[in-house]
Amino acid sequence: MTKLLKKLGGDFAKLRGIHGLRHTHATQLMKSGVNARVIQERLGHADVAFTLRTYTHPDEEMHREAAARIDEMYRRKP
Repeated sequence: MTKLLKKLGGDFAKLRGIHGLRHTHATQLMKSGVNARVIQERLGHADVAFTLRTYTHPDEEMHREAAARIDEMYRRKP
């Protein structure tokens, strides 16, 4: 499994076994704008906070996107 994940590259290369795919799945869903409750339900968790705290991993791209959105909000003319 490790060789396959390394061959796939990107986020997959960082995974440690098949369970890591759940983390990647949750993070990719979050990055694409899927509602947190939907992610929670897909993973079968009882608590959305647990899902977000444990299974989603914001990256630099996500932080830049958040900063860009804030910047855009303040640059809009009323």
